[in-house]
Amino acid sequence: MTIGSSIFMIVVGAILRYAITWRVQGLNLPALGLILAIAGIVTLVLRLIWLFNPGLGEREPRPPTGLPGELGDWTVHPANLPPPAAPRPATTGPDAWRPGGLRP
Repeated sequence: MTIGSSIFMIVVGAILRYAITWRVQGLNLPALGLILAIAGIVTLVLRLIWLFNPGLGEREPRPPTGLPGELGDWTVHPANLPPPAAPRPATTGPDAWRPGGLRP
């Protein structure tokens, strides 16, 4: 709620509380005006406190963990790293597999 809407609530509440003399059956206009004025004062005070203390209620931002490096060069948590790849069998050279399963 902005400062302007808080002042508007105070003004409407004061009008209902002090300036209206007619009565509505089932509705207590002075009490409604008092409630609006108090709510406007409370929200105005809270808004002014928040206005003059801009860091109030903010926490220091923490970088996200566990995201892949290609999404912004964030560090990856070690628990979320994939396991190392198993070595593949050789396809050429002296250790290559042969159909007979025997090495020369």
